[in-house]
Amino acid sequence: MNERLKVIDVLGYKVYQGWIRQYSDLQDPSENDSLNYSVLLNGFLVVDSDLSNIKHLLLQFKSNRTLENDDSFLELRGNLDDKASLLYYYNLARLSDNLANKEFGFPFERISSANEELKKFQALVLQYEPAGDNTFHQQVFLRHNPVYKKEASSIWELVLDRPIINDIHGLKNHYNHEYEVLVQDDSLSIHLIDNRGQILWSRSLPDPILSKVEQIDIYKNGKLQIIFNTSNSIYAIDRNGRDVDGFPVMLPSTASTLLAILDYDKSRNYRLMIGLEDGRLMNYGVDSKAIKGWKYEPKDLPLIGHIIHFAIGKKDYICTIKSDGKLEFLGRNGKVRYGGAKVSLPSYDGGFYRIRPGKNIESTSIVHRNEQGELLLSKVSGSSEIIDEKALIHTQKTDRFYRVENGKYTLINSKYETRLEISTEIEDLGIELDSDLFTGLVDHMSGLFYLYDNSGELLQGFPLPGKNSYIGDMNKDGIKDIVLSDNQGVLYMYALD
Repeated sequence: MNERLKVIDVLGYKVYQGWIRQYSDLQDPSENDSLNYSVLLNGFLVVDSDLSNIKHLLLQFKSNRTLENDDSFLELRGNLDDKASLLYYYNLARLSDNLANKEFGFPFERISSANEELKKFQALVLQYEPAGDNTFHQQVFLRHNPVYKKEASSIWELVLDRPIINDIHGLKNHYNHEYEVLVQDDSLSIHLIDNRGQILWSRSLPDPILSKVEQIDIYKNGKLQIIFNTSNSIYAIDRNGRDVDGFPVMLPSTASTLLAILDYDKSRNYRLMIGLEDGRLMNYGVDSKAIKGWKYEPKDLPLIGHIIHFAIGKKDYICTIKSDGKLEFLGRNGKVRYGGAKVSLPSYDGGFYRIRPGKNIESTSIVHRNEQGELLLSKVSGSSEIIDEKALIHTQKTDRFYRVENGKYTLINSKYETRLEISTEIEDLGIELDSDLFTGLVDHMSGLFYLYDNSGELLQGFPLPGKNSYIGDMNKDGIKDIVLSDNQGVLYMYALD
């Protein structure tokens, strides 16, 4: 290649800028030097006049969104001639949604008035095969499919250098009230990404994020800070990626619970509470200092699960669980209000649980799972009953449960009644999200994400590549958006219109 070529790194590929001398017979550079970007891809040379087109091609290739993996194209492949030297493939249904774009030119500008008719055709294929004496055989293949199915088209796509290792966290921009997402990749770097797919900032962490990433108003001025914990620290970060004064807080022992952010009176006088492996329960203020007057007495066993605050009448209770299943209900000062050796959860599995406050603490119940995988309702006073033999507790919605068995997803409401059933042929099925409007399921083997409405119908355009998700109105236009990440570390945002 020309020694004067400039090399640009795009998604880990070497893209060359400048004319390629060996291929000058493709085009005379003295007359037109527009094809000045090139990349070698699987033994093929790809050239283009626009670097953004090269980037888009590499993005599609890296995320396996190619004709080789396109169901519509694969259905037609048996009808195509492998000897053809030129092949044009048009997805007419997808193209029909974009005919207003004048860049398509002839002949599509002539048929834009037949937009609805085009949707009835699945594909148009043109092939040219050399026949000798400077002639070509041309083959045209048109596939009719009157059932139009609109395909999902991403609003933006973003390739990170590494795959994402945990949830996609939606965060509010307190300046424009729109939403952004925060993710952590497998190099432990975190990235804040706006609703246009632009990385606002990135920074590295020494450990994975363990808790939910939340926002609080530390200074009570309407500006929100990001807060979460790792195994060794509590972080508070402003929207520019900088540490809040006094943070991160280095924990004196390894965290054994998730961070709990308590706001007793909804006055923004936050308490940051976290259990440690050495049995201590730490209580910090947003100034990063330990709360004075905190009288919790450490135990020999670590706290596990998570910490829940609730109130009965005018009394506050902070529920904690030790690794042996023993329950303690604390007051605001850390002293035990109720608990003891006889108050415990039988065979508690250490996972999420739900509090159902009663008229008093004795009549309060806890929904939890045991080590055998059964869902139990245990009263603080001591009795327990099995609600379901296999149901799991939703981490995203209060008092909702679900069961995944033999490719079937069952949603159970707070009265333990079946609310929704979705049957699939997925062997390795996982629940990714649940809301009042949508249910998201993941096929762990294929890396595909299935999104269903609240009646159990699969949304058009799905499944899509994805293993993690976030749903919200990202740009406050009244339309829900979904942000997905796939196994290759590519993020996509789609409008759910």
